[in-house]
Amino acid sequence: MSGVERTTVHIQGKIIKENAVYNSPWTFYLDPNSIQFFQVAAEVCDGNIQYVQDHLKDVGGSLLPGNVWCPWGSYLIEEIPMASQ
Repeated sequence: MSGVERTTVHIQGKIIKENAVYNSPWTFYLDPNSIQFFQVAAEVCDGNIQYVQDHLKDVGGSLLPGNVWCPWGSYLIEEIPMASQ
């Protein structure tokens, strides 16, 4: 977020098909324990957020095998603190 890192700036992770209060209006979110940053990734995990939402029932099968999503246009805009347990 500081702008120091200029190459490994895209976000990938495993899609969880549930609502998250911080991710409205989408009905999925990324498993926080799966999130990583990448520079280049395979085309098989790319897709824009609206396409993923529209085809959520196919995620994990023919779309985004293993539920792994790596949108090439992604970038971090805010970090959300973990909720206290």
